[in-house]
Amino acid sequence: NRISCSPKPEHSNQVRFSVMQLVVSSKPRIDRSILSPSSRMRQLPPPFDVSPTYYFPFGVNAIYHGLRALGVSPGDTILVPSFHCASVVESIISYGANVKFFNIRRDLSPDFRDIEAKIDSKVRAVLAIHYFGFPQPIQRLMELCRAHHLYLIEDCAHVLTGEVNGTTLGTVADISIFSWRKLLPLFDGGQLVINNPKLHIDIPWQGHYRPLSLAKIYRKIIVDLIDGSPVKKIKGLPRLLLLPYSIGRRLFPERKRPTQGFDLSLVDLRMSRLSKYILRNADIPAIYKKRRRNSIFLIKALESMPEITPLFPDLQKGICPWLLPVLIDGGQYFRERLR
Repeated sequence: NRISCSPKPEHSNQVRFSVMQLVVSSKPRIDRSILSPSSRMRQLPPPFDVSPTYYFPFGVNAIYHGLRALGVSPGDTILVPSFHCASVVESIISYGANVKFFNIRRDLSPDFRDIEAKIDSKVRAVLAIHYFGFPQPIQRLMELCRAHHLYLIEDCAHVLTGEVNGTTLGTVADISIFSWRKLLPLFDGGQLVINNPKLHIDIPWQGHYRPLSLAKIYRKIIVDLIDGSPVKKIKGLPRLLLLPYSIGRRLFPERKRPTQGFDLSLVDLRMSRLSKYILRNADIPAIYKKRRRNSIFLIKALESMPEITPLFPDLQKGICPWLLPVLIDGGQYFRERLR
């Protein structure tokens, strides 16, 4: 549920509350078909079918080890867009590198002048983010990096699959980072792809999830399957089915991990086998088509709302949005309008 409040026009000292319930889940939901053993294990799309790929629980783990692959040393600087997810910066700082921010424009494209102005002897790499699944001018960024003898990191955490001008996202930069759990019904799932054949990395794998953490993964899947079931009689089953998990938490409490910041204790952990199985079972081309169809539907619907404008009003061929960002121009009750 989402709750919004705003003052009434006629009584500015009063507050009007409206409970806004999500009609569609904000996260990908799992269904039985993707867990079926009879489902065909699929080959992942490029670049995973041709480049060395390493599976981690989270995309930030992939960034951390990606810096190792690039040979970044403590004290080196990474240029990062000034609009970003905090976890990106936290993983770089936890590695021991420094962060310097460069400006981006209103359309989320990089300010190339600002990037060049901030390149000095300490800078080792530039990080580019394909915001919301919409591509950055990655070829131009690569040319800039090559001219200054820098590495390029392609952050594809918002990318399911896609291309621009015939080039597949995630295949251009020296390394690419993906975060599948944002786009697919996975508890965990991040990947590091090494595109530069001159790079190599040996990861000191820590192993797999501990039993209680693994139980948490199965708990999420059970709840999602029950919530998505059309059979009303089983709606009350989650508490009963999750009773063993609750007992296990009491008997074997997990070590408290930081609620914010990068957790170094998980940096060498492998992606869970179950999430990897779901990933290989997912029909990514079909999901790609549905996401594009949904985005086109929403862009069309927003034409009747002049105060709400899509940041990218034209969904070019090859683009698969993660989310549809919009710009709000005034309007007190745009939340209700969006509903």
